[in-house]
Amino acid sequence: MVSAEHKRLVIDYVAYLAKRAGAKEPEVLANELNLLMEGAIVYAHVMGLGSLPVQHPPEGLFPHD
Repeated sequence: MVSAEHKRLVIDYVAYLAKRAGAKEPEVLANELNLLMEGAIVYAHVMGLGSLPVQHPPEGLFPHD
């Protein structure tokens, strides 16, 4: 399923970032952050906040490899 693969890729990417940031357990942190992200998405949908403009991070906050 495409959506399951996408979620796995997001978790893997967050784990990669966590590892680079020095997290002791990057995979655990990635799963916990993913749960928060999923909850935020559901909350925004239920509360009708889905039409708010996307807030982009400041330029250079996430440097590319």
